[in-house]
Amino acid sequence: MTRLGLLSWLRVAYRLPRLLLRTLIEYPLLVTGAALLRARGRDDRPWVLKIYQRWADGALRDLGCRLTVRGTPPQEPFLLICNHVSYVDIIALASQADCTFVAKAEISRWPIVNRLAKSVGTLFIDRSARRDALRVAKRIGELMESPRGIVIFAEGTTSDGSTILPLKTPLLASGKERPVHYATVTYAVPVGCPPARNSVSWWGDASLLPHVLTLTRLPFFYATVVFGPAPILEPDRKRLASILRDAMVGQFDPVSG
Repeated sequence: MTRLGLLSWLRVAYRLPRLLLRTLIEYPLLVTGAALLRARGRDDRPWVLKIYQRWADGALRDLGCRLTVRGTPPQEPFLLICNHVSYVDIIALASQADCTFVAKAEISRWPIVNRLAKSVGTLFIDRSARRDALRVAKRIGELMESPRGIVIFAEGTTSDGSTILPLKTPLLASGKERPVHYATVTYAVPVGCPPARNSVSWWGDASLLPHVLTLTRLPFFYATVVFGPAPILEPDRKRLASILRDAMVGQFDPVSG
């Protein structure tokens, strides 16, 4: 093994245990604190968000992410549409905005990850079932009366980050009477590293664990989150999807490589 190869694996050996340890400390703190607050009849949401954001900030550092944020995150209540490139998207957005994510139903069956996701109020959706989309859209509307911030990856899947895919419309029904915010996420890596579209973007049939190992072998990587300057109000969800995508494309820098 070359010196550079050894160094890259040392990064993995340093970063993943740090991320695991951080999670093992923060998760029980989040769950226990929330339970105590509920037992006293108090709102546990501010506590959950505080611990969740603190974990996300640390997790980005553990993974080697250098985050740049442009624009201002929306304030609750809000519905935010974002493109989807990697699992890092979730951590980056969680570090900046008080939000609940809509995630594919498969995540609810992933060991460990499912418990973490459920503890912060993640909504799970079976995108193959239209009836489930209607259920989740209704639930989003209810949560926004709480108030709550909701993030939807409306492309319906991750991409390599070379473009923004057409937006799926069913969940946009929950925002038809409200202004809808938008954001974009993109990534880059230092010169000489494997292209970001392979090492940071998580798409296609790439398995999670091998991808995490590839990501954490990088010396570091750049993430940029851009929040749109103003929300969009459009009652027709198909037209809303088109306007949102055009606005997102207008501020989006494709993933390099």
